[in-house]
Formats: sequence, C-alpha cells, structure tokens
Amino acid sequence: MLREDAAHLVLLRGTDAYVILNKYPYNNGHMMIVPFAHLKTLGDAPAGTLAEIMSLAVRCEEALRIAYRPSGINLG
Repeated sequence: MLREDAAHLVLLRGTDAYVILNKYPYNNGHMMIVPFAHLKTLGDAPAGTLAEIMSLAVRCEEALRIAYRPSGINLG
C-alpha cells in the first residue's frame, strides 16, 4: 500500500487491479475493483487480470461478511 492510498480511498492493490471505496456510496460497504489498464470492455482484459479481479472480489466479499454480516452481497 502506498502512503497516499488512504487519502484516495484505496484499500488494496494487486498486480493488475486495485480496490477502492466509493466516496459517496450507494450502500454501506460499496467498493469498486479497478483494473490498472484502461479497458473498453472486460473482454479486452487478459485472463490474468480477470482472474485477479475475481480474486479481489472474493477477498472483498469475505471482508464485508465479517464487517457487516449482510444477508446478501450484490456484485455488479
């Protein structure tokens, strides 16, 4: 984690993507997973990037379940 990450609401950095909190969330725990490369579609992402995005999503889900104990999770 870089020193300025907290100021930019970056929670976690991977090799190909990172996780950020939404400054104005729609719901509690709203996070976004952002690839480092600018991609027009998910289909344009290399397989490794897609795998890392899903791996980050799993880690985020685990953290949200511990922190909020929600009855469900939305991924979109």
